[in-house]
Amino acid sequence: MSGHLDLYIPEWQGYGKHRAVADGASALRAQLCPPLSFTDVPVPENETLEVEHGVLGYHSNLQMLRAARESIEAKDPETIFLIGGTCASEIAPVSFLNKRYDGDLAVLWFDAHGDLNTPESSTSKRLHGMPLRMLLGDGPQAFTSLAFSQLMRSQVILAGSRDLDPPEVSYVQSQGIRCIPAAALIEWNELAGAVHAIGSRNLYVHLDLDVLDPEDFPHVLIPTPGGIGFDDLLKVLRVLGDEFRIVGSSIVEYVPVGKGDPERMERLVTTLRAA
Repeated sequence: MSGHLDLYIPEWQGYGKHRAVADGASALRAQLCPPLSFTDVPVPENETLEVEHGVLGYHSNLQMLRAARESIEAKDPETIFLIGGTCASEIAPVSFLNKRYDGDLAVLWFDAHGDLNTPESSTSKRLHGMPLRMLLGDGPQAFTSLAFSQLMRSQVILAGSRDLDPPEVSYVQSQGIRCIPAAALIEWNELAGAVHAIGSRNLYVHLDLDVLDPEDFPHVLIPTPGGIGFDDLLKVLRVLGDEFRIVGSSIVEYVPVGKGDPERMERLVTTLRAA
């Protein structure tokens, strides 16, 4: 084991429409280096993507997952901080830490969306709408077999999700996945109670920036009204760090508008890493 890993996966293929998320990840990485020293996962900058097996950019995304898996295996870390392009970059790091801690991991999924589609249920066929479902073991076998482990439904909390597709709503309800609305996130007792109820000693914090209210923070791939405020999110992250052992965290789907917001992004990274 090598302790901590700062991981950089600037993929855009999980969205597939344009490379704005890769550019956002690159801008954030440039802002943070130095002092952070990232392990880079190579991703093609330009390519034509097609839908195969129900996934846009099937082979390219599969190659990215293999490369991410190899990079993590080479470092064998105890903790991971990820800057990724889309939510698709989460499959390798989350599944690795779940394996590292023998399933003793709660996963707090801050995201306006559920990321719980399958190739059959997705209308867009974009992988960034499927990674959490793949982490739960559902999806093309080529992808799920590359995950280091499989999450159980009881390990997952959706935080701030407010734009789920009908099949995702049905899945959440049928599987009993806990979902905490954005408005309730600042009521600390509900969120803390949900994490404590999982009973895990370790926590992974997935942070898709679209959990934020776009009127307060517009620098996201898919702005979704009704999110949490930026300062409120920082408060939540600080308290999470005080109360739980965070072994992994991420920032994904950052798309700077104009010059972006480097000051607040630096505050966010500092808060996450301190936690």
